[in-house]
Amino acid sequence: MSPFLYLYVMKEIIRSVLKQYTLRLTESIVGDRIVCDDCGWAWKIEEGGDDLYMCHQCGHDNTPQKITESKKSPYVKYWDKYGPNIDDDFLWSFGLQGITPEIGKEFLDYVGGYNKLIEKAKEFFKYKFYHVGDGERDGGYDFNFTVDIGHTIERTQNSDNPFKDVAINVNIVDNGTVDLLFNERPTTEWISEIIDDDEIGWEIEQEVKDLIFDRILSDLEGRFLLQPTINELKFIPR
Repeated sequence: MSPFLYLYVMKEIIRSVLKQYTLRLTESIVGDRIVCDDCGWAWKIEEGGDDLYMCHQCGHDNTPQKITESKKSPYVKYWDKYGPNIDDDFLWSFGLQGITPEIGKEFLDYVGGYNKLIEKAKEFFKYKFYHVGDGERDGGYDFNFTVDIGHTIERTQNSDNPFKDVAINVNIVDNGTVDLLFNERPTTEWISEIIDDDEIGWEIEQEVKDLIFDRILSDLEGRFLLQPTINELKFIPR
């Protein structure tokens, strides 16, 4: 089976399971019958005996959930099962093209508010270490970097969006180098020195920021629904 076909089949299975999971809480009792949430076996209520909700086919307990549980939105049920994360799989499972303000607000409530979200993001990046190796961009870079979550920036262009941009401080460990392949005589330079060059420094700095931005974007967007802006590049020894 090709990797693409395998991925498609797995996503179809996940989507099917998720659909059943979000509907089960209100579908245990159908008319005069009880339908097992786990295997689909059904029996008449009058034939249930002492263990009315116990499935005699697979042993699953189908006792109805509390009202507060049944009223949870499908998104909250998803996060309960898979963790607070909004990535491509989440969007695909619900047939969404993007994050709506309503989903954003639910997510914010689920994690305990905006301040709690920032705390989670800071804790996550505290232990996150990135590496950029040779040849990953034209010119070639080789450096390690870490990220600090800085102050947040209010979003004024979309008042319906409950989230804000977050400024990040990037610490480039062991300085880092860049290969200048298009010079008359190709050289390898320290990034911290070349970005001060009057002729090409601004371009190198912007490319480094773009590269770093790409690396952390999925972590900030998918896990925390935060849009990053790079506040500072700092070169530090390990």
